[in-house]
Amino acid sequence: MHNPLLPPPDLEPGERVLWQRPGSFSRSRGWVGGTLCVTTARVMFIPTRLAFVSFAPLKLQQYPLTDLESVGIEEKDYTPYTGGMRKRIRLAFRGGDIMLVAIKHLQEAVEEVQALMPSRG
Repeated sequence: MHNPLLPPPDLEPGERVLWQRPGSFSRSRGWVGGTLCVTTARVMFIPTRLAFVSFAPLKLQQYPLTDLESVGIEEKDYTPYTGGMRKRIRLAFRGGDIMLVAIKHLQEAVEEVQALMPSRG
């Protein structure tokens, strides 16, 4: 069933979704619920519709799939209110940007997203 609070990805012509899962995006001043999505062209976190009206709105976070350098697990850092009380998927991108998202079935998600990474050959 479609959740009206989780908007679908806005895809470019010819782009298609390869993988997606609901989660919570960690940031320095709290976390935001939404969907982590990997397409044929991008890795993105799409915030819930409520995130746009919150006191500190989060815009779409996106990177070219070709910039994804590593996928792993970020261990708990026990920082309250930022997702640090849970292990999170850690997506590292060219240029040093990191995306941390708390999601269910973490190990499975890491393996699935790793399989979608572009080959560096």
